[in-house]
Amino acid sequence: MGEGTVGTRPVCPYPTTAVYNGTGPTNVATSYHCGGNLYSATPSPDTNNVATACKLVATAFGSPNSNVMNYQELGLTPTQCPAWPFQVATHDYNADGASDVLWRDNSNNIGMWFVGGKKILKSAVIGAVPASWSVVGQRDFSGNGYADVLWRDSSGNVGMWLMNGTTVVSSTIIGNVPTTWSVVGTGDYNNDGVADILWEDGSGNLTIWFMNGATISQTAYVGNVPLNWSVAGTDSRGDIFWRNTTTGDVAMWVMNGATVAQSVDFGVVPLTWTIAGIGDFAGTGSADLLWRDNLGNVGIWLLNGTKILQATVLGNVPLNWTIAATGDYAGTGKSGILWIDTVGDVGVWFMNGTTVLSTLTYGNVGTTWSVQALNAD
Repeated sequence: MGEGTVGTRPVCPYPTTAVYNGTGPTNVATSYHCGGNLYSATPSPDTNNVATACKLVATAFGSPNSNVMNYQELGLTPTQCPAWPFQVATHDYNADGASDVLWRDNSNNIGMWFVGGKKILKSAVIGAVPASWSVVGQRDFSGNGYADVLWRDSSGNVGMWLMNGTTVVSSTIIGNVPTTWSVVGTGDYNNDGVADILWEDGSGNLTIWFMNGATISQTAYVGNVPLNWSVAGTDSRGDIFWRNTTTGDVAMWVMNGATVAQSVDFGVVPLTWTIAGIGDFAGTGSADLLWRDNLGNVGIWLLNGTKILQATVLGNVPLNWTIAATGDYAGTGKSGILWIDTVGDVGVWFMNGTTVLSTLTYGNVGTTWSVQALNAD
């Protein structure tokens, strides 16, 4: 390179930055002014700093070893800073990047644990809900980074709690659906940052509600499947995992909106094994499958999209322990496994792929409380 002048820029006091005036040579300092705020996620007349601010998110106070990030300090939500194509913290009620636990007791009180790695950061009772209503989904239906609660009652009414932590911001009856239809999954089918709802009727018909908060923005028919196939779960992107209840075949539909973009047959697994959860255990951005058999053996399929990279049996857990949910309880971008036993002990396995990094018992909740986990993982 020959000698020459590379140009000048103004030296701006942090957290402002040099912003081009829109006119003048780009290699001259006078063509710029100091503006914006690198530490703020709020767009200014000069620039939108969300991408920069996402790089400045710090570990939450009191959780230096858990990798739980404090998005709220910068006015961000985890959905604005998508680090993982597969969202592992799908039931994150306080928008800190870690999964939380929704509870219900025998008196129909609804409780919440905010989880931060090896600690319960907060425990609260939200309120009571009549026994006729059941939790059928837990995802972010409004796109603000906070998980919400989808409800269904015995008469077919569908309701939603839009949440902010332990606060029910709004409670809405969305409508009534004949009880021949059931919610069988939730996920972001149209990739708009908002969770949607997958329905199936008693004849194998599938329909999606595309949601905007508690409002149905569109409904779409997906198709019909034989009755010997059942939905085993959906991931955060809305891809559907299937199980043939007669043959044991395992299949996957890769979804693009309400269109089946690809159908994959993984082969036959003995019916003594059931899919116990869906998560990203290796942190690769791909959904993986958690398995358990009728003897208590636990296994994981690590997937790379539509291919099985590794199938491993982790070990045996006594049958008095049940897999309650999967989620990113440590805020590391990798799913863990939440366990509860018949006397109310609650434990977690922190995972790295097929390796159990560590185990922890959070405590005992007694036998009156149960984890609300349907369609939550």
